[in-house]
Amino acid sequence: EVASRIPAAPHVVLGHELLDNLPFRLVRGDAEILVDVAGDRFVEVRAPLRDVWPGGAHHHGDEERIVPVGAIALIEELADVMGRGYALFVDYGGEHGGGPVHGYRDHRVVADLLARPGSTDITAGVDFGALAAAAVEHGLQAFPTRTQLEALAALGFEDWMRGELATQGALLNEGKGMDAVQRWAGRSRASILVSPEQLGRLRWLVLASPGLPRPSFMAGS
Repeated sequence: EVASRIPAAPHVVLGHELLDNLPFRLVRGDAEILVDVAGDRFVEVRAPLRDVWPGGAHHHGDEERIVPVGAIALIEELADVMGRGYALFVDYGGEHGGGPVHGYRDHRVVADLLARPGSTDITAGVDFGALAAAAVEHGLQAFPTRTQLEALAALGFEDWMRGELATQGALLNEGKGMDAVQRWAGRSRASILVSPEQLGRLRWLVLASPGLPRPSFMAGS
């Protein structure tokens, strides 16, 4: 909706937990999984695999893969409108396959994704490798992903935490206990951003138009 209003250059695009909200197709073994109606509920049905598997390769057994058609379409559109600039996507997933389909309701994992339609957040981890390949195919640069823990560390997160701790101590020495408590609470909340069990496992994918350098925080360790 806003692409037509973006100036010619430069562009900076940020997608935070966007990619896992876009449509995907589900392949299990040598079939695509679709949804049908049986009585008063939705059920899974298997359909012949059509054009959704890269290279037309079929897989044995019940191996499950996500085909991120919505995310790939977004990358293709981005390549058309981003004249000169960067795009940063932050999401859950992996370099080689994003992970299985799963759902949440009331912050709890849902076993039956087709029960109570409209009440479950159905999602899947992002296949960053597939998106990087699509970006390169359409003329963008795709830099290797980093975890949020790695990226924030490169941006000086630990220095910031030490600075906040020093400020907290200074406030205590000045008798400003409430201000010191607020600093402590801020550091506690910020630690979630880099926790490997929490937000630290998010991955950062940076795309760029041709000729632009890799951002320093995305360089390998």
